[in-house]
Amino acid sequence: MIMPKQTPSAAAHPYARALLRSQRSLRWGLGAALAVLLSLVTLPPAISAWTVSLRQQLSEQIQTFEDTRLRIENNVQTMQAATRGYVITQQPAFLNDYGTAASHVPTDLAQLQDLASTIDPRLVPQVTALAERVVQWQADGPEQQIALVQEENLAGAVANISTGRSQQRFDGVLEDLRLLNTEILRIDADLSARINRVRTVETVLTFSLGLLGIGLGVYLVRIFRGVARLTRESEELRERAEQAVVTAEAANAAVVREQQRLQAVFDQSPEGILFAEASSRRIVLANQAARTLLDDPLPLSQPLSTSVIERLYRANGEAAQPDEIPLHRALAGTAQIGVELTIEQRSGQRVPVLFNAVPLHNAAGEMEGAVAVFQDLSRFREVERLKSDFVAMVSHELRTPLTAIQGCVQSLLYAPNTHDPQRTEEFLVIIEAQSARLHDLIDNLLDMSQLEAGVFRLRVGPVQPGHLIRSVARHANGRLPERRVQ
Repeated sequence: MIMPKQTPSAAAHPYARALLRSQRSLRWGLGAALAVLLSLVTLPPAISAWTVSLRQQLSEQIQTFEDTRLRIENNVQTMQAATRGYVITQQPAFLNDYGTAASHVPTDLAQLQDLASTIDPRLVPQVTALAERVVQWQADGPEQQIALVQEENLAGAVANISTGRSQQRFDGVLEDLRLLNTEILRIDADLSARINRVRTVETVLTFSLGLLGIGLGVYLVRIFRGVARLTRESEELRERAEQAVVTAEAANAAVVREQQRLQAVFDQSPEGILFAEASSRRIVLANQAARTLLDDPLPLSQPLSTSVIERLYRANGEAAQPDEIPLHRALAGTAQIGVELTIEQRSGQRVPVLFNAVPLHNAAGEMEGAVAVFQDLSRFREVERLKSDFVAMVSHELRTPLTAIQGCVQSLLYAPNTHDPQRTEEFLVIIEAQSARLHDLIDNLLDMSQLEAGVFRLRVGPVQPGHLIRSVARHANGRLPERRVQ
């Protein structure tokens, strides 16, 4: 069966791929824009809040640290002054002032150490050294001097003061307190500088995110326009594609109808048709007429069977060789036109067959196969025989009246009794009858030719039955005189 030719499916149109890329870019751009927007909304306020919180927290801690340091310094100076006053005057009020100030110093030093570890761990060693120095100063100076006075050893107390060692330790304590003040001022300055840097980064980040947002906005506008354009063009393309599909379906339906007609012609053709491949010589198509004429099932995808080749004969009755088969010669590249062979069917009857076979080439000129068309000549031979018989019969029918007419004319011309009226009348009657018969034969031949040409027309009109009957009887007596039809 002839199958419709399958066409390869069309590849995706560039517009569709471009639209998909644009849609991905649009999604990416929208995601990036959302990220930038979230960054603008969250990052700068978060950074600002962090810097404010950091500044507030550290400022409070630094201020507490400085207040504690000042209290320690004031208490130490109060302790120094109260000790000197007590040594000089031995008044209990100075001793009470000393005790009050001395009771606050350890607590303030402990608080100062806690604040130092929170503000900057580098302050811890300095605060620890300050605490040790205060303890040493207090033990070697005020505590010893008060003890000597209480022991009424005023000279010893004065001697302790006059050595200057207690004053040196006191000056060391004050120096450590001033160094702590300097260090805390440096830390506060570093904190301010760090906060300023963070604010600078915040400003730069805000500006950069703004620029990035503007760029993404421009990018998104371009992408939106591109997507809109591609969507519009894709829609137009889709409409054209749908129209093309409708047109293609109509064309395909027309092709299918044409192929069905060709298939019907192929299947119902009275001539046998064979298609064979060039490379393998396998039969790929064969109609029913071919199977009937060759009296073989002719399986597809198989070469022409040996049983068929062995039953093919030349016109002279000799067996045909395989290379003489018209289909094989066409597969070899030689066209065969009007080759007459005889196929012996399985019943033993020999049928004359006329073969025509030509090679088939593709667009590149390469041979792909061959087609053989063959037909039964038996009917044509029978027609030729009938024509010969008809010509012989017509010749006989024409010769009979002509012979009678010719005989009568020769008798009238050359017979000695040509002047006998009765004899002459007989000859003329014969001539008239045979002429009428000859005229009827010629009319019949003309009517037959008109029938074959399809232009014969009956002449309808009144007829004398007696005349018609006498004419038929006369005609029958002329053909069958022994029957004596009346």
